[in-house]
Amino acid sequence: MNRLTSLFCLLLLIIPAAAGCGSGDSASSNPNGSNIAKLARLYSLVYNSSRGVPPADEQAFRTFVDGLPKEDFDGNLDKLFVSDRDGQPYVMYYGKDIKQGPYGMIVGHEATGVDGRYLLCYADGMVEEVGQDAIDALK
Repeated sequence: MNRLTSLFCLLLLIIPAAAGCGSGDSASSNPNGSNIAKLARLYSLVYNSSRGVPPADEQAFRTFVDGLPKEDFDGNLDKLFVSDRDGQPYVMYYGKDIKQGPYGMIVGHEATGVDGRYLLCYADGMVEEVGQDAIDALK
């Protein structure tokens, strides 16, 4: 292999790797790794274990989660209730305050979001990023 071909092959390996490296917001690029996604999965556990009845309030939710192995929520439940994107506590819905969305029951969302976009979670554990209009419709 000549030098030019070797250089070309090296560039083919380096450029895609460099493109994947960025300082972007990890929760924004992967909402399924965000705190709200972890909360949604825990909420789903509560919801399913109580045969489709949502927790009555935050204390009931926390009590259930406290009974789970700590590795299910990294051992720090308080941290999960705060958005890793906007740094604000999540707006969560409990009991009769559950909201209906296009994909099922909405159980929480970011309070202020980032750049007009909010992470929103469903009772089944799904997380999606939505605009201001979707948040306004929940009020």
